[in-house]
Amino acid sequence: MKTGELVILWIGGLLSIGVLIGGSPIDALDIKVFGPGLVAAQIVRILSSLLAIWILCGLVWITLYRRF
Repeated sequence: MKTGELVILWIGGLLSIGVLIGGSPIDALDIKVFGPGLVAAQIVRILSSLLAIWILCGLVWITLYRRF
């Protein structure tokens, strides 16, 4: 594994950790007021952010190293 590949993995990992930590916490009060739809929306938002990060990292990797 080349150094550039490790850098791409580190950046993707750090961005993923940032998304997971920065995901808005949901209080028990919020769940009672807005219901499970709010929880589902937060989960979908976090998962779509993670997917976007790793798709971007994958595209950068393919562009730099031309491996399929």
